[in-house]
Amino acid sequence: MQLGIMGLSHCDFIIHTKQGNHIIEVPYDDINFQEIVLNLDSFAKYQLFPCLVLIHLGVVLQ
Repeated sequence: MQLGIMGLSHCDFIIHTKQGNHIIEVPYDDINFQEIVLNLDSFAKYQLFPCLVLIHLGVVLQ
């Protein structure tokens, strides 16, 4: 997610142990990023925003 937001093509995942370090290059995956954006948009529209409106109106949620 962060790679898409920052516009980066990759990042380095670094593992540090007593035996040494290992670096794995993780590429940006646009298909995965777009799917996450669509899911977050749907969640915000149909779950989060209606709940926030009810809270603002003083409706008790259970």
